[in-house]
Amino acid sequence: MIIGRTITNGYNKKNVATEQEIAADDSRQDYPYYIEFIEGRFIDAPIKNTLPLQKLYNSVGINTYPTTAVNPTANRESLNKIHSQMCHLKITQMAIDFLDKELEKYFKKYGYMDL
Repeated sequence: MIIGRTITNGYNKKNVATEQEIAADDSRQDYPYYIEFIEGRFIDAPIKNTLPLQKLYNSVGINTYPTTAVNPTANRESLNKIHSQMCHLKITQMAIDFLDKELEKYFKKYGYMDL
């Protein structure tokens, strides 16, 4: 499910939870690295009312990711595999344009929350 969009500072190897932060939130023990958000907008609705990733795949297809867009043998299984194996993904401009348009529809329908 796609819940919104953000702009981040990207990966910074210094962004690691401190011992105090881990003590305050034990989930940081398993996931100590973090990124900082500059800005973001999220659909103000339960997760069931957010944008399904499959809607992106149905519309943009293999053109979702640069690696599948140039692969003549890519298929839906390839898209799912790429998505599940990557900690960060680059998507094509076609996918960005589709998501921006769709997210605007969801923001109008359900409202939004800004960071």
